[in-house]
Amino acid sequence: MIEQIDFSRNRSGYEQVLAHLNECDADFVPPLNQRLAISVYAQKLIDRAVRFEAWYDIDLVGLTALYCNDPSKSSAFITNVSVTPPWQGRGIAGLLLERCLDAMGELSFKTIELEVGQQNSAAIGLYKKYGFSLNHTNDQSLVMTLVIGN
Repeated sequence: MIEQIDFSRNRSGYEQVLAHLNECDADFVPPLNQRLAISVYAQKLIDRAVRFEAWYDIDLVGLTALYCNDPSKSSAFITNVSVTPPWQGRGIAGLLLERCLDAMGELSFKTIELEVGQQNSAAIGLYKKYGFSLNHTNDQSLVMTLVIGN
């Protein structure tokens, strides 16, 4: 069924991102709504992030968003990797992450950072698989970094 997924960039609108984040809320560790206002975050992603998306028909089933507004192109920051519950475990997050990493390499960014909950072992495993390593810890989260350029 993964072959029926359409991958795109920045196709979603606010309502689609909002619905997606709400559907994925409980899968964040801790839940996303305990850390921020999801409606405000959805708008910020629309306004400021590059979004790599996985679609099944009209449904946004996967989303990776990052900020790549560092004028020196030294570091980008992945702010979101999420897949709706019915689509988890099918490799969508990895495919989105690959597209994200490829694009940042093409844009000559040197590093990509992300923050992940210390208890989110599935996400930590995914990031390690793609070469991210521990940079430092913050309260309940890990900051991980991937060097992609010289």
